[in-house]
Amino acid sequence: MQKEKTLKEIIEKIEKKEAIILTANELCEKIKLGETYAIDDIDVVTTATRGIMSGTYAVLSFEVAPPDTFIRASKVWLNGVKGQIGPCPNERIGILDIIVNGTEHSKYNHNYGGGHLFRDLVDGKLIKIEFETIEGFHFKKDIYLKDMPHAKLFATRHAFKNYLAFTNPSKELKHTIF
Repeated sequence: MQKEKTLKEIIEKIEKKEAIILTANELCEKIKLGETYAIDDIDVVTTATRGIMSGTYAVLSFEVAPPDTFIRASKVWLNGVKGQIGPCPNERIGILDIIVNGTEHSKYNHNYGGGHLFRDLVDGKLIKIEFETIEGFHFKKDIYLKDMPHAKLFATRHAFKNYLAFTNPSKELKHTIF
């Protein structure tokens, strides 16, 4: 006989490391294989995604050339992922200040984008920087996250929604875009 689980009971099982937790993908795959489940069989189904969402971006600042090598950068790509020049001017100082959107795709590989770039940065992988200047010069430089004096990741949507799990412990209806 199925019984309703309370949030308190589930939290206790999680804390004791006794909870049965599946991702939504794992559950779907098991059901496709003919497995059936009742409420007593699973405690939590996570709906988090590894995919990057809109509103996720990085602000990066790093040296690409000695001062007076170029006047100002006009275009930049990191592993082929386009960045926006700014927010601070970089006139003649050889430093790029850029914003990279998490959902931007690489010009070389449509299956690689800002989210992959962020993961590569965090994993300490070498990043290939390409940029053009207002004078028409083209530069390339390889860089690691550890070489960037300023690197911040922001996710503005996380400030007002919980995208980690499908949970509604209240009695009121929650409206969402999903």
